[in-house]
Amino acid sequence: MRNWLLILLFLIPLEPFARQKQADAERMLQALKQSGMIRQEGNHLIIKVKKANDTAQIKMIYGALFSSDKWTIGFDVDGNSKKRVKPNPAVLLTKTKEAENDVPVYDVARPNTATLSIERLPTADERFLQSGSFLIRTARDYRYLTVIDNVPAANSQVFMNSFVNNPDRQEWKLVLQNDGYFSIQSENGLCLTQSLIPIMKPFINADNQLWRLEDTGDGFYNIISKRNLCMYLPNHRNIEKGGVSFRNKNATVEEKWHLIRWTNDGRRVTSFLPETHGFRFINTFNGEDIIRWGGLCGGMVYTALDYFNHRIAVPSQYYTPANATPLQSYIYSRQNHSIWDVNVKWSELEVSYNIRAGEIFRWGLQGTDGGRLEELRNSIDANIPIPIGLFAGGVLGKDNSDGGRHVVLGVGYAMGRYLGDLGAHKEDYKIFIYNPNEGNAVRTLAPDLRTGCYFEVETGKAWRTYFVNDRYDGSHIPPRDVPNYPEGQPEGSVRHLYATFQTGGDDLRGGNDNLNITIGYTDGTEQLFLNVNSGARWVDNSTQTVHLTLNRAVRKQDIRYFLLGFTTGTGIIGTDNWNLYSFTVSSGHNGILYAQGYPPRGSDYLYRFSKDRRFHTIHTLP
Repeated sequence: MRNWLLILLFLIPLEPFARQKQADAERMLQALKQSGMIRQEGNHLIIKVKKANDTAQIKMIYGALFSSDKWTIGFDVDGNSKKRVKPNPAVLLTKTKEAENDVPVYDVARPNTATLSIERLPTADERFLQSGSFLIRTARDYRYLTVIDNVPAANSQVFMNSFVNNPDRQEWKLVLQNDGYFSIQSENGLCLTQSLIPIMKPFINADNQLWRLEDTGDGFYNIISKRNLCMYLPNHRNIEKGGVSFRNKNATVEEKWHLIRWTNDGRRVTSFLPETHGFRFINTFNGEDIIRWGGLCGGMVYTALDYFNHRIAVPSQYYTPANATPLQSYIYSRQNHSIWDVNVKWSELEVSYNIRAGEIFRWGLQGTDGGRLEELRNSIDANIPIPIGLFAGGVLGKDNSDGGRHVVLGVGYAMGRYLGDLGAHKEDYKIFIYNPNEGNAVRTLAPDLRTGCYFEVETGKAWRTYFVNDRYDGSHIPPRDVPNYPEGQPEGSVRHLYATFQTGGDDLRGGNDNLNITIGYTDGTEQLFLNVNSGARWVDNSTQTVHLTLNRAVRKQDIRYFLLGFTTGTGIIGTDNWNLYSFTVSSGHNGILYAQGYPPRGSDYLYRFSKDRRFHTIHTLP
């Protein structure tokens, strides 16, 4: 087996008498390149030798290339640790009797021109692991190795936790040390240290701070200290804030860890930025009165993409638009399109996942012959963000959560070491998405090769597989005139309030059965808001938020009460009831809570409106 020597070349001034030798050396260099013994990469020469102590071959190369004073040199030999030594004019290249840290010392006979260093070259996998930072996930769940303290300090304990979006606590740098061992460092430089439990310590190159990362061949690693103890997560600690322990290796899933490269991952992304082009409100829709979907994720994805493609700024509100408002109505219509456009794909997955679970999972990793990965890459590489359907297919996420059917927007991907060929390192693959259930931030999907599913790193939700929706039609123009009311105005300048109603087990029918709000000010005046539901139905167990524009700038203490008035039809057939489960009023996102009401103990509602009980007053909070 051949080793590789990396010779570092540094130009130094040429003396006139050396020019002929320089020309001879250059001719020899070209001959060695043509022979395949040397490959040049920039100012580095990669030289093949049969073994690290192949003195004759090294002498030949040395004599051919460095007979002039053009170069100083350094050898880096695979399999040894780096050592720098002073030249010895007595010999050309010999191994001395001394050794430092069990590494032989070599000498070179070119005083003042040559310095020899022996260095173990990192493998391709080691180079990958050294680049960027990583999340370290247990193979048993969707939790990550986490420093317990918000600001890691010496002796901080390390345990398992859900994603916390705190680099100091969950992002780890893998720093290659001697002999293939790594130190595992937090962002602030402290190192993972084996004790009775893992703790953080300043790095002192101790055996309990050096870790061997053994690829288990199935998408995971064993993390083993130089003391030869393996880090593992006991079954009973597979919970939030579960403790991590150490033991002798016994090759179980408890010892397996998924290294998720989190930064510097070579990602390819489109120009759709969730922070800019995604909605600020999340998908809490649950009040449609025609076809009641579990939410409007597909509609939000289609609508956000419509705004993006037509270069119209997305509405900036943080509250979910109420049923039958212009924005909600458009999102609802696009929800229907997002489902029916690909209904065949949903149906195919429904009938096949029980008997073809492994196959439909692998579709998502297939980078050729029409695989989902190939379709996604083709779209992203063309700068086309594309809807993605996620199908749970019987798998459960963190804490047994069910991802169900879901729609997100694919905005990027990263391959890591994976080639898209269903071969090694499938675990490196990631998809970057806009997830309307999680707000306007990039979220990440990664494969779990043990369970055979794709999980969202930030939430632990999981799905058996995904498909790319190539049926999206961008010809639809979203509403341009959606008002962007201010939220969170400073007290004393508040002109906009936001009232949120949670309906219980009996709906607000709409039509003739509607809701009015009267605001009572402390100066004795009132302001009436008629039909705040705009005649729309608020179905059972739904939540709706309405905007109220005040006729003056206020502080909370300027308002005494909010009077809710229920209008209903007359006669036996025309009357109806409405169960209001809860009610809150605030000045919006990052604003002040003005009033709130919840059911009394033992009740299913805050207030039940009827023909005979039409009014309910909620007083402003102190």
